[in-house]
Amino acid sequence: MYPAGRVLWTFLPPLLVVLVAIAAYANARPNALVHDDKFYGGSERYAALTNIPRYFTEGVWASNGIDEPLYRPLLLLSVTLDARVWGDRAAGYHLTNIVLHAIVAVLMFIFLRRLLSRGQGAAEPGLAAALAVALIFAVHPVNTEVVNSVFNRSEALVALGGLAGLWWFLRWLDPNPARAWTGLGLAYLFALFSKESAIVLPGIAVVLALGFSPGNLRARIRKCLPVLWLLLPLALYVVLRARALAPAELQALADSLPEPTLLSGTETIIDEFRAPSSRRVMDVFGFWYEAIRILLWPHPLSVAPVLISPFARLAGLALNLGLVAVAVYQATRRRYGLLAGLAIFYLASLPASRLIGDPGVLPHLAERYLYFPSVGLAIALGFGLRFVARRYGSTAAVAAVLPVLIAFMPLTLARNADWASDLALYESEYRNGAGSEPVLIWLTAAHLTRGKFRETAELCDRVAETRQDARLLSSHCAIAYSRMGRLQEAEAAHLFAASGKRAQPIAHANLAQFYLTQGRWRDAKLQFEQAIGKEKIPASRALRTGQMLMQLYPWDRDKLEEARDRFEEALELQPSFRQAEQWLARVNRLLGA
Repeated sequence: MYPAGRVLWTFLPPLLVVLVAIAAYANARPNALVHDDKFYGGSERYAALTNIPRYFTEGVWASNGIDEPLYRPLLLLSVTLDARVWGDRAAGYHLTNIVLHAIVAVLMFIFLRRLLSRGQGAAEPGLAAALAVALIFAVHPVNTEVVNSVFNRSEALVALGGLAGLWWFLRWLDPNPARAWTGLGLAYLFALFSKESAIVLPGIAVVLALGFSPGNLRARIRKCLPVLWLLLPLALYVVLRARALAPAELQALADSLPEPTLLSGTETIIDEFRAPSSRRVMDVFGFWYEAIRILLWPHPLSVAPVLISPFARLAGLALNLGLVAVAVYQATRRRYGLLAGLAIFYLASLPASRLIGDPGVLPHLAERYLYFPSVGLAIALGFGLRFVARRYGSTAAVAAVLPVLIAFMPLTLARNADWASDLALYESEYRNGAGSEPVLIWLTAAHLTRGKFRETAELCDRVAETRQDARLLSSHCAIAYSRMGRLQEAEAAHLFAASGKRAQPIAHANLAQFYLTQGRWRDAKLQFEQAIGKEKIPASRALRTGQMLMQLYPWDRDKLEEARDRFEEALELQPSFRQAEQWLARVNRLLGA
């Protein structure tokens, strides 16, 4: 029998964390799918359990006909489970996110409790500090994007696997190292299949082993050597990811060889790892500065990415060098909390910082990138609060975070309300001064889907200068101008959107449809052909071909049957391709008529 006091200390803190997390996100259950979630919610697409093996053989966007090299099979698996339970009730998907966030917050408490109280009793100051930090994480407004977005659930899944694995690692590292590294390896594979940013988890484990294991430095280094075992789950992930993201033509060539290679898509991964320039290194300092600033002052929050400014680069260099200097000084006095926390924060945020990657992609910070890296700063804060608890008592440590909780709770609830619909979210972004290209694209798209062509045209007139460099925004404006009868402006906007090598297939398709409404059949055919030629995914190419045949030859039965064949081909390549399903239904209705 456990004493009543021990049971209370065991179950009351995690229960409090769960209740606070649920309270902070009580209004995050709209019956609506916002932003990228619209591509994934709904029972029709992901409810079949037979789809699950396919998630490990293709990119996360493949079924939507979008060429993005992202590989997150466990995210799609979670969506399938949601579809089985909730069907088309979008509020259920959001409820899953809330529950998942509450679990991650509890894992944050359990992990920090283990880290802060190694070798101490259950009622030591480490418990109060861990509880205080977990409560801040549970209500922090910067986490609203992850909790409110079904697609960004992948961040929470990484944190789930990472924190569970690190807790297990700390639990068994001293008594049973083999069990510690084995459990961490399984958690590592789970986190990798959730999102590629989990690749840094072995480095985090090494930091914890070096900083918080007993013995001299040589003994602690020996404890880190089994980290090489984690190359096995990493190799499995790399092979599966490479095959899933390999270009279709390259994959077909590899499969046709007498001994098909498993690494046919490895070059898509190798291309992402390039030596960083000095400018990119400074961008990383700016990234860390913006990350710390947002975590300390989360207002205004924005779904749009935060670009790294020259000021942020210099401020980030000064701030982080100062923090590292303080951390090193504390380490000389055998206080490793700040140094370990900073090291873990830097490691966990490294994939999102784009230090190594495509030099053509501008470095930027999105709020969702901070969900798992905040573990590092949580460790630093936890050690600071443990110092407060030891000197002034555990009550002082918890009381110190009460003003933070009181300040953060209304911000989180207000942010949840913004996520109630895509239009509300983007209008909030626009009101807060986020008039960047992505926000304008999202806002005009939301207006167009609601038939608000006048509002879209007025917005386009206000941001005419921005449109000079934004092709997709120009395409949206062209549609609105066309519906408002401003045909000359519409054609000019369409032509700009479809100009240059960076023009998207959708821009050519939109221009083709505009020409059709003007009776310019030959011009429309040329634009359709250009749209088809720019499609990189075979399923999308087949879809575009079918769309062209169907729209150019609506009364030709042979062409319509050929279009039907192309839609069926697209579905054969991507069985859950919703657009192909919709167009196939339309052509079948035409043929039946």
